[in-house]
Amino acid sequence: MPREHYYVGLDVGSAKVKVVVGKFDPNTDQLSIVGTGEAPSAGLRRGVIVDLEEAVSSISQALDHAERMTGLSLNHAVVSVNGPHINTINSHGVIAVSRADGEITEHDLLRVIDASQAMQLPLNKEILHVIPKHFAVDGQGGIKDPVGMSGIRLEVESTIIEVSTPYLRNLQKCLKQVGLEVDELVLSSLASANSCLTKRHKEIGSVLIDLGAGTTGVVVYEEGQLLLASVVPIGQAHVTNDIAIGLRTTVDTAEEIKLKYGHTDPESLRKDSEIKLSEFDANEDEMVSRRHVVEIMEARIEEILSSVNKELKKINRDGQLPGGVVLVGGGANLPGIVDYAREKLRLPVVVGNPSSTLSSVIDRISDPMYGTGVGLVQWVAEEDLRHGSSGLGLSLGKKIADNPGVSKLKSWFKSFLP
Repeated sequence: MPREHYYVGLDVGSAKVKVVVGKFDPNTDQLSIVGTGEAPSAGLRRGVIVDLEEAVSSISQALDHAERMTGLSLNHAVVSVNGPHINTINSHGVIAVSRADGEITEHDLLRVIDASQAMQLPLNKEILHVIPKHFAVDGQGGIKDPVGMSGIRLEVESTIIEVSTPYLRNLQKCLKQVGLEVDELVLSSLASANSCLTKRHKEIGSVLIDLGAGTTGVVVYEEGQLLLASVVPIGQAHVTNDIAIGLRTTVDTAEEIKLKYGHTDPESLRKDSEIKLSEFDANEDEMVSRRHVVEIMEARIEEILSSVNKELKKINRDGQLPGGVVLVGGGANLPGIVDYAREKLRLPVVVGNPSSTLSSVIDRISDPMYGTGVGLVQWVAEEDLRHGSSGLGLSLGKKIADNPGVSKLKSWFKSFLP
């Protein structure tokens, strides 16, 4: 009888570290989420590790919670990558078809995608993803999958996502200390898109906005192709800091105020609506205007959405995506954010649901903040099905080598074929 496969996604965020455990049942062909774990992030700022010891402790706590929920020993995971150091480059590759009869094989696809990443990178950068957008055979472009076609010259247009080498080394060092073996590294916003964007979203043109604590991820798809993957270096933690400064209170108190009384539209509130600071801090006896708090929040959220719109303008898609906006991340839970984003971005807006295509008895995975964790599990499970692997997570699976970009090319390319 075929055995069940388990998959583990580790989302290393600036506010929380989240672990999601998925189980694939080969008898029913169903992937379900069977466990989660989370812990407050320490030692991370804007997605980057700034204190190794604290980061190790946070990841260990989240893993421990997931292990206790599932009764499993978790020693492998697919891990998210995030931060303002992420950069995308458009690239071109060209090769001669290898077979004498001119028939294009999968090996030719691997070669041409490999050729597209043959570029001089800065010493502190390396390739995270090589994403083929479309191919050309003997000058005929716009081809999605040329395998089986005939020609002499094969070309590809690719998107290269590069990442900071010191960041990767510190992340790998941290995970090694935890005792966790890394099976894949995946850009956070791409993982979220995997769980929260439908095939139709990706075809008609949509943007996923990941409203994280330290950063805001932006991913755009159109005609099934990735058009943009970028990271805005402002997030929901900046909103909290603004409240703390504006009210002259602690960051912890500011975060609690944001979560309980936060909103994006000050005009929707009564002018005399007030907040007792003593509700959050016994040493405080001041009353503050709720409208004032929301005005502080609105200013920063407007800045975040304006930065997102600038990213869309770079590819001439501002206000031009029929599939609209899908919001994920903790910031997607902010009351009023859907209407506010609709007004500022001039696009239809919905909040993503990571669990919409999965079965689970764990209610929390429908929360948009679990978009990345669930997406990581789906990502590696789908990859295993394509390649006929025996499962990652708790089984022997693919390991990343010292150079994640080159060594993972073969497993990545099918994942990204348009």
